[in-house]
Amino acid sequence: MKYLFLLIFTASTLTLLGQKTDCAALKSETVPTQRLDEDTVMLQVYQNIGRLTACGLDSVDVQILWESSFLSTLFVEYTTSSRVLTYGDIYNEYVLFSDNEAFAEMKQTFLFLQELEDRSVTQENWLADKEQLRQLGVEDSIIRAIEEKVNESDFQERSYRELFQEIRSGSSDQSSPDPPMLLGLAAPHQNTDGEYTNLEYEEARSLSREANKPLILFFTGHAAINAVKMEDNVLNDPSIDIRLKEEFVFVRLYVDERTKRESQQKTIGRLNLELQMNTFGANQQPFFVLLDVEGNVISTIGYTPDKTRFNDFLDEASEE
Repeated sequence: MKYLFLLIFTASTLTLLGQKTDCAALKSETVPTQRLDEDTVMLQVYQNIGRLTACGLDSVDVQILWESSFLSTLFVEYTTSSRVLTYGDIYNEYVLFSDNEAFAEMKQTFLFLQELEDRSVTQENWLADKEQLRQLGVEDSIIRAIEEKVNESDFQERSYRELFQEIRSGSSDQSSPDPPMLLGLAAPHQNTDGEYTNLEYEEARSLSREANKPLILFFTGHAAINAVKMEDNVLNDPSIDIRLKEEFVFVRLYVDERTKRESQQKTIGRLNLELQMNTFGANQQPFFVLLDVEGNVISTIGYTPDKTRFNDFLDEASEE
């Protein structure tokens, strides 16, 4: 993820946009899906999505659209099928998306993060806030950056919004705007302990052959609630964690990673999502693909909170 913090819109800005928007005209407007890797085009798309507050969405809905993997999935789905995508399609697809059991929890998470921006940060309340952020899936690199600031001897009370902007001002990469995000704030990924992140497909297959171990591709998202749940409740189980590290080549592929892969002039997230959809015929996250050393698919599995079921999935590698 290129950028730590940039607040394109506050809630009041979204309200103002809603007051000035011709909803019918906006819904009929085409999204330039072939040019989404251009920063100025992507910024305009995010601004237009912000204007959907005039059409029945609220500011939290817009943040969910900005920050979750929902848009990335939709963009690739329409592009690969050569369909024209309008802002009305985004609105309608989002309404359908919101009609599921995980959505209410996701919206509560975003409401908390929205409220957090204006909350004062003190050394006294940081411990409680830190635990809440961890439970919500905010990455450790971001929590560490905040904690370093809070623990400074001359730290003065200020809002989280001010602190986020201060941390961003010290970042080495602030070149162009990204949508606001906290769940998706990512430091550069490191490949450690037998696990890898955002490798190219052929590189992952090569590692599998060299290690003579089956390959597991884990399609996930920084803001994919069910994927975060599986990380916390299934993958972090000590017995499963050691199996993933010792018996497999395990690769996490984030479909909402906004860092560009320069060799292909596309975001890593878009390339990962295209791989998931075009090669494995799925677009939900989490999604696991188990392959043998020759690259043949042994099995796949989506979201499950059941550790026994996930272990059974891993066992399929030895049954081949």
